[in-house]
Amino acid sequence: MTQVESIIKQLQQVLFVERICQEEKWKRGDCFNIFQILGVATSEVRLHSAFLAELLNPCASHGMTAKYLSSFLDYVIRRESDPFEFDVDSAKVYVEYNIGNISADYTTGGRIDLMVQDKNKQTLS
Repeated sequence: MTQVESIIKQLQQVLFVERICQEEKWKRGDCFNIFQILGVATSEVRLHSAFLAELLNPCASHGMTAKYLSSFLDYVIRRESDPFEFDVDSAKVYVEYNIGNISADYTTGGRIDLMVQDKNKQTLS
């Protein structure tokens, strides 16, 4: 077998594995993106952050009080770390929270896309 044939065979194996991985993603629903379907996949500030903020906000119009925020904390934070105390009922949600002017070297300042803070100043960002 020549070197070119060997490279072609390796590439075919890589492509086969990639096709299998893509098929598995489709079966699991990993390729579903409601934002892409609606044609707003690049509208992060106007849509994504606002949408997530609304879901996580205990006082939002969804009427679920702190259930979404509590579920988020349970799934993402509490299962991965030491016990984390956060008063979900007092939480305030901020979108594009300003943390000051951006420094010349970009090490300080800017905006936080999404920030959640409770009455005890525990903060998620």
